[in-house]
Amino acid sequence: MITVITNYHYHDNDRSESLNIRELSKIMNMSYYTTWKYVKLLNDHKLITLERDNGKAKIITEHVNTFKRFVELLNSGYNLQNALIKLKEGFSEGDNEVIQYIQKLEKRIIELEKENRNLSQLLQVYLSKIDSIEDQIKALPSPSKSIWERIKGLFEPSE
Repeated sequence: MITVITNYHYHDNDRSESLNIRELSKIMNMSYYTTWKYVKLLNDHKLITLERDNGKAKIITEHVNTFKRFVELLNSGYNLQNALIKLKEGFSEGDNEVIQYIQKLEKRIIELEKENRNLSQLLQVYLSKIDSIEDQIKALPSPSKSIWERIKGLFEPSE
């Protein structure tokens, strides 16, 4: 996993107008080749801008924090494509809390849907049992006397 200096925030007055890849890799505590690969990928997707100075590629200082956010996304488990998508959507720290809350809600919805399916299945079991009990009741022989005759017999004086 890539190690990142998380409390680093690059400001315009920290250096000149741009950083070369080697300087950026030292600041981010990353290998030069990994840094170059990510910078090229971000540049290809027009998320950062590269300049050429004496044949060396340099990243504009305003884009250092974009690079840092990209690396943070990778470290948090996003693959390259999803990290690029998040950056294009304007990922920020506040968004992360919202995303986590939405993910919790989605998980809860999935749990409730599962519970709903289980309850529906249980209801079907009970309804089928009720149907079978009704069938059993219908199969019983009818009583010799009707219910009214039985009730009437209770109130007649016995001899």
